Amino acid sequence: MFTGAKYARSGDVNIAYQVVGDGPIDLVLTFGWVSHLAYVWEQPAIARFLNRLASFTRLILYDKRGTGMSDRVHPVPTLEQRMDDVRAVMDATGSERAAVMGISEGGVMSTLFAATYPERTIGLIINGSYPSALRRPGYPWGNTEAEYREALARVKDVWGTHARMDRYAPSQVDNPEVTGWWKTFMQMSASPGDAQDLLAMNLQIDIGGILPSIRVPTLVIHATRDKVAPIEAGRYFAEHIPGARMLELDTEDHWFYFVHPDLVLGEIQEFLTGVRTAPAPDTMLATVLCTEVAQAGAHAGSSVTGAGTSSSTATTRSCGRRLRAITVARSRPASAASPRCSTAQPARSGARSTCAMSFSIWGCASAPESTPASARWRAGVLGGSPSTSRRA
Repeated sequence: MFTGAKYARSGDVNIAYQVVGDGPIDLVLTFGWVSHLAYVWEQPAIARFLNRLASFTRLILYDKRGTGMSDRVHPVPTLEQRMDDVRAVMDATGSERAAVMGISEGGVMSTLFAATYPERTIGLIINGSYPSALRRPGYPWGNTEAEYREALARVKDVWGTHARMDRYAPSQVDNPEVTGWWKTFMQMSASPGDAQDLLAMNLQIDIGGILPSIRVPTLVIHATRDKVAPIEAGRYFAEHIPGARMLELDTEDHWFYFVHPDLVLGEIQEFLTGVRTAPAPDTMLATVLCTEVAQAGAHAGSSVTGAGTSSSTATTRSCGRRLRAITVARSRPASAASPRCSTAQPARSGARSTCAMSFSIWGCASAPESTPASARWRAGVLGGSPSTSRRA
């Protein structure tokens, strides 16, 4: 949960950060294009992911300069300036060495940090990222400059809508909880003009040349049908970073929070700690409600439960998953009601007491998922061995 922001000073810029958990390994997480340190916790699936990370690390979160709760800056910062914000946050939190993880554009910052400060980097995790936003010699999977500038021209008009949900999380486009959160998250993270400036900055991204110089353990995670960053982008990282390993996820969601969260968390935990623990089981909240219901002849407006047992079911959504809530009502003579299910008023002659028991799943439901055959480790061509391959 969000417990308040602190600020690190990176030059003259204030960078908002938060520390969660007290595990033995520091993990600095860099979000994508835009972020908001407080509001990101309002999405249950993401909050569950962050809390799970914090269960085995000392998790350090921050908003990049120009986004969220950090200072707005003009002109637009360079990649090197934004990357150096990681160092400033580590200094402010007293972290001498840390693993760094970047999601989407954040993967670029994390990779650049690992190459620049290898002595302060324990490991590197790259999720759904890309070494270049544009097509370049030897890298044909980016956008053309014309395509990118067309997207740049549209961003102000669609900012604060559900735009691009069909690319970030196709599995959630019909989930109003997630689309509503995304609209507000965009507006809190950046203004339309700031968003356009930050997107324009991504034209600078071209880090393919530094990948062979990275000498820290690296884990690459990427969706096979990612609509934001093609799978070839993730494979490029794995093939050019010595010894890198890659986990490919069989999904088109750029965000893995709704599709393979436990699988991804398990891989990250094993990568960082050497062990993997099962997620905590979902909890069930049972509530017993008791009311007195008169037999036939009750006054108008009363609800009457007949003899025997009746039940009803309803469904709700949480963390992008459907959950079941079951209510069971049992009718019995008031004189036979148990102390735990008693009438609110003294029983009248012939009255019956109805005890309704409601069972509902509370929180984010996701049973431990098995490893799909399509999710596999892929060793980088410049390093690794069969022993690093993902277990089937």
